[in-house]
Amino acid sequence: MKKILSVVLAIGMMFTLGAFPASASTNDSMDSIEQEMFDYHRMCDETTGNILEKYDTLLNGPNDVDYVSLATSLSMDKSDRIAAMNFITQIYNTADDAELVYLKSYIQSYAPYTEEENLHQFCNRLAVEAPYVQVSYNRTDSTNYALDYYNSINPDYPDLHSLGGDCANFVSQCLFAGGKSMTGDWYIEKLNSNYPAPENVTQLDNSWKLADPSPWISAKEFNNFWSDYATTFEYKVTEYETDHRTIYSNSILGGDVVQLLKPVLWWYEGMHTMIIVGYDVPERDFIYAAHSSDTKDSSILGNICNASNGKYDNYHLKFFHIT
Repeated sequence: MKKILSVVLAIGMMFTLGAFPASASTNDSMDSIEQEMFDYHRMCDETTGNILEKYDTLLNGPNDVDYVSLATSLSMDKSDRIAAMNFITQIYNTADDAELVYLKSYIQSYAPYTEEENLHQFCNRLAVEAPYVQVSYNRTDSTNYALDYYNSINPDYPDLHSLGGDCANFVSQCLFAGGKSMTGDWYIEKLNSNYPAPENVTQLDNSWKLADPSPWISAKEFNNFWSDYATTFEYKVTEYETDHRTIYSNSILGGDVVQLLKPVLWWYEGMHTMIIVGYDVPERDFIYAAHSSDTKDSSILGNICNASNGKYDNYHLKFFHIT
């Protein structure tokens, strides 16, 4: 995959979540970026389909199964993508490392939104097998970092505001500050100080080393990666609004992460990444910090559930309890 595509996945935040109203030109820009994201994800799905075609031919010879069409299906009927995922479970252990990046991302993106227990179990197996070094997590250090840098940039990391959004990048820094070690595709390395705030992918690649696609800077890939290493709770935004007092009693603490997931046909994808830094005890609600909207004291009820015109009513909230 060409590195130029990773600019799309650098987008951690499309909306200001109540910070200020967007102008018409800003809305046009956001619509364009969202279309780029959709096109990028479809391209990744097509690559997954090509990988499946390769192994289908090796195992079964030429036949009439079009795995590219199955893997990229935009039908509300889940059966096409389920068929693609079932074949992934069959050939997963045969694929090479480069192919596994696509296969794992694909099945983690779509399997949770099916009713197929075998696919759920396969995702759980991937989580158990994830090669991550468990280290103690210091929530105080993580939240202090968030409060220190919620409206500024640590020069050890890129400022990605000009590449569509900095939210996943910011929350990744918070987790690292809390003691989580870089591993797998979740890493970043500063190469030089030429482009502290890259405005295009060429500049990003010149000064920073990242996986492609990167869960360090991509909200979608952050979701896939950290679902393996955290206890997760997922709710409809409207469910949180009506039942937040019950949800508040779950094991969700300062230093944990919450994502806003956007509906795409029958599945959901990470769109905005936030870190919990406090509590509204009387309202039984969580206070979060984030970049792109650059906030340290926004509430889920106030900024997401009560967004104008019910903007996020069809979205999901996903909490990651980091251990």
